[in-house]
Amino acid sequence: MSETDDLGTWLKAIHQAIKEHSESVTKYQQAETSQREQQAQTELKTVVRLPIEVAEYYRSEQGDRPVKNKREKLRLILEVAGVIAALVLALVTLCTLLTFNKQLSEMQKQTNNAAIDARASRRHARQELRIAQQQAEAAQGGVDAIQGQMRQDQRAWIQMTQTKKLTYNENQPLTVNIEVLNIGRTAAQHLITEVIVEKLPIKLPPSLSFKKGVPRTIETTGVLYPYGAPMNVKGSWKRVVSGGSKNGEAESVDLSIPDIQELTLGGTYVVIYARTRYIDIFGTHHVTKFCSYDSPGRKPVPVRDCVDYNGVDNNQPN
Repeated sequence: MSETDDLGTWLKAIHQAIKEHSESVTKYQQAETSQREQQAQTELKTVVRLPIEVAEYYRSEQGDRPVKNKREKLRLILEVAGVIAALVLALVTLCTLLTFNKQLSEMQKQTNNAAIDARASRRHARQELRIAQQQAEAAQGGVDAIQGQMRQDQRAWIQMTQTKKLTYNENQPLTVNIEVLNIGRTAAQHLITEVIVEKLPIKLPPSLSFKKGVPRTIETTGVLYPYGAPMNVKGSWKRVVSGGSKNGEAESVDLSIPDIQELTLGGTYVVIYARTRYIDIFGTHHVTKFCSYDSPGRKPVPVRDCVDYNGVDNNQPN
């Protein structure tokens, strides 16, 4: 808009100049006419004898006057033509500026529309990408679920069973036999079975702890095939030896008469708990837990934790 205002101001100035020039030319012509009339009247009234040089100059001036008038008219025509050309150029410039302004506005409008379309396209692309990611995650979740189910079906499953009842004989160790059997569909590898036998006061719950220092029986094997020969682990009640060459080692303890009396009278009871850790053919680590108890005195014992301890993992080590 500033360029259009400047052009209007310039055109007004040109118009004012042309007007002033026309007025000056008109005044000049009027002055020339008045002068000629006065000279004619003077010639009629007065006869003056001029020198020959002056008369010759006057006659020369009178002869050159038509030529000067023609030149003045030609100059005026040229000036008017220049003004007209300037006006035409100004109008062309104005039309060009208006055309450029219109084109610029259209280009700006198209640019704004393109920016809006670009933002909409980016938003749509993000939505499509989000949907694609969700679909990919869902598909991956389906694959993982199928793979997990397949591994669940095809993995090794270890079962532990106590094969015989406990017997309490004087001067004999308190022993238990745990059978470890693979009831799954593929082999179990790197098996480690730990068995702990404890004789506890009748009101004391089992610790069910495999922390360091708890005496236990440990058996290992490399591979256990499905429904093949089981691994038999013979556990026993043990104590840590204090002093001597076996200091700190665990060894089986023979039952004494007081031990047997405590058991039969209900002062103590026996808890057997065990675990087998192994790896299936897919490389996943597993664990199977086992716990049982015996109360020869038929007294109630706090073994709820023992009952709950029994179980297997769900493809996750416990």
